[in-house]
Amino acid sequence: MGRCIVYFIYCGAHRPVLFANALKSIGEKITIITHDREIVKFCEYKNINCINFEFDDLYFRLLHKKGKFFKIIKEIKLLKKTLDDLLKKMNCNNSDKYICAGNRTKAIDAFYLAKELSSICQVYYKDLSSKPNEFKRPRLKPFFRGDITRFLIKRIMGLDLMFYELNSKPLFGVGRDFSEKYNFKEYNPSLSVENLLLQSLENRKILNKKYKNLIILGDLASKGEYTTDHLKANTTKNLFRKILELPVDFSFKKHPDAPPSLPFYSYFESYEEIPTFIPVEEVFPEVEKSIIAVYSISLLTASKLKHLKAISLLEMVEWESDLWKNEMKSWLKSESHNKILFPKNFWELQNLLIDDKYEKVTKENV
Repeated sequence: MGRCIVYFIYCGAHRPVLFANALKSIGEKITIITHDREIVKFCEYKNINCINFEFDDLYFRLLHKKGKFFKIIKEIKLLKKTLDDLLKKMNCNNSDKYICAGNRTKAIDAFYLAKELSSICQVYYKDLSSKPNEFKRPRLKPFFRGDITRFLIKRIMGLDLMFYELNSKPLFGVGRDFSEKYNFKEYNPSLSVENLLLQSLENRKILNKKYKNLIILGDLASKGEYTTDHLKANTTKNLFRKILELPVDFSFKKHPDAPPSLPFYSYFESYEEIPTFIPVEEVFPEVEKSIIAVYSISLLTASKLKHLKAISLLEMVEWESDLWKNEMKSWLKSESHNKILFPKNFWELQNLLIDDKYEKVTKENV
């Protein structure tokens, strides 16, 4: 009798981990492949099989940092060796499945694994984009450094990559030719990813605690602001400072990639912090009232849990351009079937958090 099918799931961020854990909850045998130390911690905490490898964000150095090309060649060769060693550890057979949990951009390591494993087992990707239109159109503008790097990757690793762009910045990706050559197709389980996730969260208590309202801080940069180019400086800092003056019980969750210490965090010193290695959705069953964020894909999950209010602060921060704000709001409303709440001012937010009279207040203020 042969061994059972193993799902080898490449996870470069926390949302793919949720997807992997949801598959595990319905009885699938999974092994997570990652270079993220926070994900390794979570796998240890949840007793999930995990194979980790060292990968020092080569993607950003290859495209956006200056350096001599002989150093780039050395780094690409080192990455190939690291991944070849990883493939030996994985020891896949023809009944297994490899899933790159993300979209078809950025993850050079995941694409190389897919290419090499395509002759052994079925290879998939699962698009778990965290923002509207995250998988952008092909980039047609010439990009000298990127073109040279792409050529070197093809020569050394056999990967034929193409360029996409996100927020006018180039990123590597794979296209239709790659998918056809290696039969790299989208993985579609019998249940949707969202339903899988919701099912896996039912009656789950990962920390065995209770929280009233949870604030998701999101990506934080060196100055304590969101790492998006779309928000004006200090807008989130000022808003959170005011929110924390309310007589409301809050807990908070930082992004796993956020710096460990920032002046911005001083506002939250007296509030309980969710460990960064735990995907925030895993805690939702233990939150009693509200999930609060400026914008986050996790609000979509919160909006589908009956006991929670999903609150976006999108209308309460200042934007460099309303174009992106309106696109994000439209996407959140559509994906949540209009279940995410968008208070327009502090008074509406206060009523949401304190006395649950949001509908009454907004109608009186119209």
